Amino acid sequence: MVSPSLRSLELSTTRARQFSPFGYATAPVPDNDYTQSEPLFVGLPSAAPHLSRLFISSRHLPRLIVLPHLLRFSQMRELYLYSNLCSLTPLDLHRLFEAMPILELLSTHIRDFDSPDHVASSDTLRELRVNGAGGDLAGLLTHGLQAPYLHSLLVTIDEDVWTPSHDHCIKALSDRQYISCLRKLKIATQTYGDEPPIQPSLPLYPTVVHPLSALRGLEALDLGILHTLFRLEEVDILAIAQAWPRMKSLVLSYIPSDSLPSISALRHFAEHCPDLRGLTLTKLNLTGIGDLQDQIPASYASRPPHPLQKLDLRMTWGVTPAVSGEAAQSIARFLDTLFPNVQLRERRPDISRIDSFFVSWERIETEIRALRNERTMDLVAWREAHTTMQGGTR
Repeated sequence: MVSPSLRSLELSTTRARQFSPFGYATAPVPDNDYTQSEPLFVGLPSAAPHLSRLFISSRHLPRLIVLPHLLRFSQMRELYLYSNLCSLTPLDLHRLFEAMPILELLSTHIRDFDSPDHVASSDTLRELRVNGAGGDLAGLLTHGLQAPYLHSLLVTIDEDVWTPSHDHCIKALSDRQYISCLRKLKIATQTYGDEPPIQPSLPLYPTVVHPLSALRGLEALDLGILHTLFRLEEVDILAIAQAWPRMKSLVLSYIPSDSLPSISALRHFAEHCPDLRGLTLTKLNLTGIGDLQDQIPASYASRPPHPLQKLDLRMTWGVTPAVSGEAAQSIARFLDTLFPNVQLRERRPDISRIDSFFVSWERIETEIRALRNERTMDLVAWREAHTTMQGGTR
């Protein structure tokens, strides 16, 4: 099935079970038996010497079986290792970069990066997707990796509660080696339980966001720090909007404490993020909003229409009672004024899935559509009047 011309391969293997003649499954293959899998990797480099993209998602294959044979792929550009047993050590990463001199994308789990004994360096690496314990990730970003042209970084921390190692990761990212070229950054935490532990809430901006503000060239930021309570004020929203003037996509997913900024804080993104196309926030406050139009500067009407197309406020609309009446009209006018290009749903969701979220947002969408239809009719009437006026002049 594999030819020398093969360039891309996605591979997933699973452990076989032996079955008796009566159809009953017997004991699975022992965990330390890789005799059925290793020959595949032994022969693959010679069978497909020009392979440039390899995706391995087998959960049971250890790096001692896989890695020695991967080092024979000198033309590799994209390597995906979705297996905790394939966790790379500092020495493994160093050997990998040496064996793959044109590698551009690496996705892997790491371990044992608590010592600066080995530094892995790559001038070709553009995208890194890495997960592991917080201490290992901090070690990788601080002293274990030299990638001066890294463009995109996804960090998944295998600790669902905020620890000092999270702080170390954030601090390492603000180091000057990442400042010049990094454009996309995603930081996420693995979640292992349903409820966040009882602990004092942390301020989101000074804890997570402010240290990252040194990355002025960021165009996409996705922060998914779950299982930790965070506080977010409107002044933080303003600081976030001002931090990255080139931002095109922003996602802030967090578990909010009782302190929530008002929905009126969205005006800061409209004012300070002229290139923003996608915005996702976990939750904003809808109580006591009054007339939101008063929050919009008069000068905003003379600006070009904002390009934001995707607006996802997630938990904001799931309130009781549902948003309706004057509140829905006020929110609709506010959002339509700030972001006239926001995409609305083309069709109503399945009736079985309607809850307070869909009810509230559907009412707001209805009001926005009415405003857009009114503008369209006014424009048609103006064009007809202008055409009639020109005909009378002739």
